Amino acid sequence: MAGLLRGKKLVARYLIIVGASVRAAATSAIAAGFDPWGADCFADADLVALCPAERVQQYPAGLVEIVRRAPSGPWMYTGALENHPNLVKTISRRRMLYGNSAEVLARARDPFQWTTALMEAGLPALAVQRTAAGLDASERWLRKPFRSAGGRGIAFWRPNGAGNPSSQHYYQRYRDGEPVSAVFVGNGSDAVLLGVTRQILGLNWRDRADAMAPSPEWTYAGSIGPLPLTDAAFAQCQVVGRTLAAACGLMGLFGVDAILAEGQVWPVEINPRYTASIEVLERASALRTGDRRATRLQTIAWHVAACRDGVLPSPVGQSGEWTAAKAIVYAPRRLVFGSRMARSVVEQNLGSARPVVADIPAVGEPIEPGGPVCTLLAEGKSGPELWASLRTRGKELLALAE
Repeated sequence: MAGLLRGKKLVARYLIIVGASVRAAATSAIAAGFDPWGADCFADADLVALCPAERVQQYPAGLVEIVRRAPSGPWMYTGALENHPNLVKTISRRRMLYGNSAEVLARARDPFQWTTALMEAGLPALAVQRTAAGLDASERWLRKPFRSAGGRGIAFWRPNGAGNPSSQHYYQRYRDGEPVSAVFVGNGSDAVLLGVTRQILGLNWRDRADAMAPSPEWTYAGSIGPLPLTDAAFAQCQVVGRTLAAACGLMGLFGVDAILAEGQVWPVEINPRYTASIEVLERASALRTGDRRATRLQTIAWHVAACRDGVLPSPVGQSGEWTAAKAIVYAPRRLVFGSRMARSVVEQNLGSARPVVADIPAVGEPIEPGGPVCTLLAEGKSGPELWASLRTRGKELLALAE
């Protein structure tokens, strides 16, 4: 167990981490010297091996009671809880939050507010509308839920067809380009860019020979990075993060999904918490061979320092010596994570210096169509080679399903 030594006694530094999936954040917390205590929708085998963890039967409402039983210590949240500000407010009444409050979430999840901030700063900004009234049928618009999670529920607007108006949705102008995700750490008025990754989108990503090929849908399926940008694009991305941090009051780790097109960064969404691409950036930074990056990324340590003390790390710059990747294997049909799949996972992890399969279900766990089976991790010096490896491994694993 991580912790602080006081005399001869090991004192735990608990950090309560909750969300839809917390395994990656728990790994980051351990690297920062914390003792994570988790609660999520899966309580996968590798999470339980890392730290105490409970599975939430009624997500997210059930988190309130689970966190009440957790050890004393501050808490933070991961994906999807940004859509439940009242729950964030309830839990934060009883323990210190390392992250964004309900009031900050209201600003960060309002596309009209942060789009206006970008426009006022002279930064690229995609037009947004509350209704489809007046939309030009010759243009492409996305119909997006206000409460989005992992890209699900996003669709093209079609006049007099799918994607009709509702109070739960808004419309954002579509732009062709490369889907990317930038990670920042903020202190409420400023932010530092930690890196950018290329997003893998689509439940059936294994069927695409090229990671750059467009996906017919927007479900998040993984990341490859760090993605080297031109100096101008990297500088613009940094300004985007600083602008959004100040406009919304963002604290700690946060992500900005964007489209990279013709050297310009076009933000499409703010993820005001620990993001899925962070472990890719951390994994790549741990493998650096050059000296362009001054220090290894210490995301949770920097997150805590920013939230608790308002302190930001020094700029980390870009580094492209090593590339890391993750890809979520989704079930193409209802299947069971059986003994053959489990044996393959064990063999892959034993044959590697660090885990290459994560978010591992219990043997016998049923998985519904479209549900996550596990996460594949890889590292190397060539993004295309990593992509080819992930596709092959994903297909081989699913071939073992029961």
